[in-house]
Amino acid sequence: MTDNSELDNFQILERLESFYLSQIRNSLGIISEVKNELESQNKIMNQFLNPNDRGAIISEYKSFFDIGAERVIYNRLNKQNQLGTPNSAPIGADLFFEKNTTIFEDGSTYELPVIISLDLKTVRANEGSAIGDVCGDIPVGVNQNSYKTQIKYNDGQIRNYTPRLQPSYTIDNNEAIVLTYLIVVLYELEPNVQDPQRMNVLMMSSFCIPNGKLEPKYKTKVFNPGKSGKLSLSPGQEIHGPGNKFHETRLENTSRGLASNHPDLLANLKRKWNCSTLDIYTSTKNETGKLLEFDNLDGRFNYIDCSSFELFNSEKKRYDVLFFDNNKADKYLPKLQFYKDNYST
Repeated sequence: MTDNSELDNFQILERLESFYLSQIRNSLGIISEVKNELESQNKIMNQFLNPNDRGAIISEYKSFFDIGAERVIYNRLNKQNQLGTPNSAPIGADLFFEKNTTIFEDGSTYELPVIISLDLKTVRANEGSAIGDVCGDIPVGVNQNSYKTQIKYNDGQIRNYTPRLQPSYTIDNNEAIVLTYLIVVLYELEPNVQDPQRMNVLMMSSFCIPNGKLEPKYKTKVFNPGKSGKLSLSPGQEIHGPGNKFHETRLENTSRGLASNHPDLLANLKRKWNCSTLDIYTSTKNETGKLLEFDNLDGRFNYIDCSSFELFNSEKKRYDVLFFDNNKADKYLPKLQFYKDNYST
């Protein structure tokens, strides 16, 4: 339950989130031009890819398209200056802006600073790809949002999700709200990954992840579970297993076991104790009353269940489908049906 003053603050926060989501579209400019710039590498693709080992080069660089896409998107966003000036803090996403005053569409103003954290993700659609990373939910790193919550897993586990961004910082004695966004570019290599001749942009979309202050409203529906492998247990925990098994996590490797941040510690305990992760979760919770804590727990932004700015204006969406190629992308339906349905020229 929220009181009226808190609700007013939440509405202002969501108005800011919604406004800057629209400013991202405005800053990018004419989307067909952005698409052409993203595909400009096609002019010299045959020259920079080794003709004898083209597929291996693509495989070696998991994010083959990342560097070029970053140049285009970041140049567009920086050139318009609608998101403010870059902030050099080594936190947040790839782009981290500071804006001192916000002037809304109706001429009203928000006189306090805001911080805008924006991350670019590129995903390949064709074979051996991670096209699932744009279907229903999207991976988000702990450095790229401020939404502290709990994530529920299919096997019954509940894990604490702790991002590294704060919901706000202090700038010149004023509270600076943190606004977090994603831009996703889906592309394909044509005619295939083994011998690409060109790259085609299939879809571009932007998303706004709720600020952590909104957790009383959205609770656990913002994030779905992310990857569960290679997780680093936080130090200073009592880890319990079936049959009174016990391990205390430490900062460094010792003769008694692996360091807490070693990505194989949990797997090592499962083998040693001959049990499942759920067994360890249940035993630890029963013995200590606490959940397992991880330093690098992944989450996936659930843009289906958390699709609108519910407190400000439920008709305004937390996503903006900037481009969808109805000709080339149709082959990837129904996976991309959401983007097709929500794209308008």
